[in-house]
Amino acid sequence: MGRWRGQSAGRGREQRGTVLVPVIHRVLVLILLSFILVRVAAETSGSDGVKLRFLRTDPETGRPIPFISSTDPNADVYCPSFGSGPMFPSIVELPRANDITGSNRRTSSRSIKRVHPDANFYLYYAAHNGNHIAMAWSHALDGPWVEYNNPKFCEGVPAATDATNNNCKRGVMPLPQPGRWDHVSAPHVSYNPKHNRFVMIYHGKHFGRGGHSSFIASSGDGIDFSGGYIDDGLMDGQGTAMRLLSNGRRRPVILGTNYSRSFDHDADGDGKPEHYFIGKRGKVCKLPHNIYTSGVQTWANNSQSPFQNVAKCDELPENIFHIPKNAPSASGFVYKYMSPLTEFLASKEFANHENNPHRGETVHSFVNMTNKRLAYDSSALHFANHVGIWKPRVNVAGTSIAIGGAPKIGNADLLEVYFYVKSPKLRSGKTLETYQGLYRVIYDLRDYRTEQQKQRGVEPFETWRPLVGPDGKVLFDVVVSPDLGLGAAGDSFAHTFNDGRKYLFFSTGPEGNIYGAEFHRADETSSGLVWSAPCGATVFSVVAVVAVLLLGLY
Repeated sequence: MGRWRGQSAGRGREQRGTVLVPVIHRVLVLILLSFILVRVAAETSGSDGVKLRFLRTDPETGRPIPFISSTDPNADVYCPSFGSGPMFPSIVELPRANDITGSNRRTSSRSIKRVHPDANFYLYYAAHNGNHIAMAWSHALDGPWVEYNNPKFCEGVPAATDATNNNCKRGVMPLPQPGRWDHVSAPHVSYNPKHNRFVMIYHGKHFGRGGHSSFIASSGDGIDFSGGYIDDGLMDGQGTAMRLLSNGRRRPVILGTNYSRSFDHDADGDGKPEHYFIGKRGKVCKLPHNIYTSGVQTWANNSQSPFQNVAKCDELPENIFHIPKNAPSASGFVYKYMSPLTEFLASKEFANHENNPHRGETVHSFVNMTNKRLAYDSSALHFANHVGIWKPRVNVAGTSIAIGGAPKIGNADLLEVYFYVKSPKLRSGKTLETYQGLYRVIYDLRDYRTEQQKQRGVEPFETWRPLVGPDGKVLFDVVVSPDLGLGAAGDSFAHTFNDGRKYLFFSTGPEGNIYGAEFHRADETSSGLVWSAPCGATVFSVVAVVAVLLLGLY
């Protein structure tokens, strides 16, 4: 009997162990699945294998969290009453002592006025039709970000009754001329180490112009772009560059196409980079060569009409793609916003591109306020909207790189162009929500002018075109997929900072949230797993299948 009891007890322990083993296995499998789900939720793939790692995610779900938001109270800067919502991110890494050149080298990094001793980054942003340019600062790119409002602009402003004191939120630049401006928006700020100046190209509507344009402003500290200047140069002035007219009035200098991002490029090969900016729908413009070295009245050419753009913009159709049926020419389907981007998106090459998320569809940039569709294409109301850019920060002669299977090209001749597609509403109130992601093409900045074009005075930038791979296809890909569930993608800002890494900040909504992410190439690893577009999905699928099998077996 005792032996039976002993055997019975042993079998009882064995049964308890048998029950315990599958429980442990199920728990371990669930933990593993949770980890994989968090990784997949926190990272997203582009169609060429580029991976984004979001800088802020929910520790439990892995869902990305915005840094600045008008809808998410978990954001560092929560601004529910910020106009249509925050967008147009632009980040400047504050200079360190060894970043300052020339006569300003004696200036130490801590002697440069900062909003806080720990501030290393300024993130500029704005609402679409806002009354000021906003800014937040942080010690690191992954935050936390702290909203900043220059107290200078609060003088004489009555205190608000609510805790946020909205009456006094004017960021780093209010309307330059109260009563003369409808709104300011879309800041793109860069730092010039040679002159120790912050330069901002921004979008606005000045009543004297009667339309939307791009303007330029200067600041010595990056936290005050207010006011205007006439006689000084861009590197000495304070506020927005102004022209003095013969009647004594001041008008802001009009650069050209709106919602612009600036960059430098040596197109003529003389070793002296020219100054360019790329605006709405990928349109490229060239700034006066002496904009940084001469007074406003000189580089703005005061003999011109005060309503005339000082920049020369690309108006030359390339006609290198197959145009839609019944369209007479490139200008027939890319009205007003001629660019390498718009020509490609309206072409059959884009319609048939393997990375087009809606194969067979095209994206037109025909401005048609009456919402009438063009006869030759039903998708004419979709158009490429605001852009972000990235240019390799080191332009070393002879250095070549290959992207996405493209032929090797000098890194100085590449410009990545990020964009989203605006989906306007029809008369019925329905929104055409076909393209909701963030997309990218690469501009080939080499000189494609013919001899005849050179004789006519055509400049190299007027012949820039989308980069084409060995297979003859334009390098186009999806950078942020709408499958993430963050909402429609909006404006973007890509940059390589002093840590040598490439980052992307972008809005969604497309107005309302600003997220930050770091690029990871396909050959980089994360936690032992290769997170390229196909491989990441494969790893997740295999793990999920194995997990299901284990759960079934036990």
